[in-house]
Amino acid sequence: CTVDYEIALINVLELISSHYRMLLYLVTLLLASSASCTPSLRYLDPVVVTGAEVSSLLGCVECVDRLVAFSWVDGAWSQAPLQVDERHIQDYYNIKNEECRLYERDMKSMMYADPGTYSGMDEDETLDIDDEIVFMARFVGEQNDGMTTPEGVVEGIMEELEVLDPMTDSSLGFMYLFLSDGSLDQAAGNPLVEYVFNLTATDESGSNDYFDVYNFGSSLDGWSDYILTNFENSYFQSKNYKRHFAENWNSDNVNIFSGESTGENLMA
Repeated sequence: CTVDYEIALINVLELISSHYRMLLYLVTLLLASSASCTPSLRYLDPVVVTGAEVSSLLGCVECVDRLVAFSWVDGAWSQAPLQVDERHIQDYYNIKNEECRLYERDMKSMMYADPGTYSGMDEDETLDIDDEIVFMARFVGEQNDGMTTPEGVVEGIMEELEVLDPMTDSSLGFMYLFLSDGSLDQAAGNPLVEYVFNLTATDESGSNDYFDVYNFGSSLDGWSDYILTNFENSYFQSKNYKRHFAENWNSDNVNIFSGESTGENLMA
C-alpha cells in the first residue's frame, strides 16, 4: 500500500467543544518533535491512513486497540508510536445535546467517535473504512525485503505502507503495521503528547464529569448577552510546547521549551 501525507492544518480553536479526542489527535500530530530519520523537510508531518487503505486489516476488532507500527532501521525493527482513531457519521443535534440553531436541522458529518462525549462510540467496533491510523513521518524506515517479524506480534497479520511526499511523489520510506499479541503498547512507550481536560465546575454531588456539568451555552437577553460557563484547568503538552485553557477554547498560557526559549508564558 502506498499512502500520501494528509497534513493537519485545522486550527484547534475551530473545533467544537465535544471533540476532545480530535484535539488529542491533532496536538499529537502537530506539536511533537524529535530527531528525524528521514531527509525530507516533512519529517514533522503526520501520516494519516484510513482503514480503506489497509484492506487486509478491515473488520479486525483487535486492531483498534492493538495495532502497532514498526519501521526497519539499520537492520533491526524499531517500534513507532501509533494512534487509531475511530470515526462515524453523527448528527450535530446529538453533539449539542439540546435544541441546535442550525439552518438544516438534519445536518450530519463525519466526526471522531468518543464514548466520553456526545459524539458517542463508533457503532462499528472493528477497524472500518473511515477509521484513521496515524504515525509521524520521521519514524519511517527502510523496506524490509526479508520480512522477519518483530517480537510481540501475531504472525500472519501485516500491512506494508510506503510513504510518499505528495509534492514530489518521492518515497520517504516504509512503515509496517502489525497486530500486537497484547504485550506491546500502541504508543511504543513514547507518548508524544499529554492532554489533561479538567472542568472546574461541579454539580451537587461534587462531580465535574463532562456529562454532568458541561454547559453548551446560555443567554440572558438574547445573543447580545451570550455567555459560556465552562471554566476549566486543561492543557496539552509535548516536550517542546505547552498550551493551557482556562475556559472553553480560551487559551491563557502558551509556553515553548525548545531551542533557547526560556519557557515563559507568551500570552502574559
